[in-house]
Amino acid sequence: MSDRNADQRRASKLDRAAYGWVMLMMDDPERYQSALDAWIRKNPAHREAYQAVSQGMAMAARNAARLELPRAE
Repeated sequence: MSDRNADQRRASKLDRAAYGWVMLMMDDPERYQSALDAWIRKNPAHREAYQAVSQGMAMAARNAARLELPRAE
């Protein structure tokens, strides 16, 4: 197994974890804030992953809001 494959698996796992945190924060930020803070403090890569995922989701939401959807017939 190459180091590159291992790096990709770690990044994928981290991205999934960050996505989970973003979803929890969207659901109930007051409930999950302290746990998110603890997760972010564990590793600087956690902060980077959380920010990247949350920014990507925000961009997707903005783009989705701009779509012109067909009217129901």
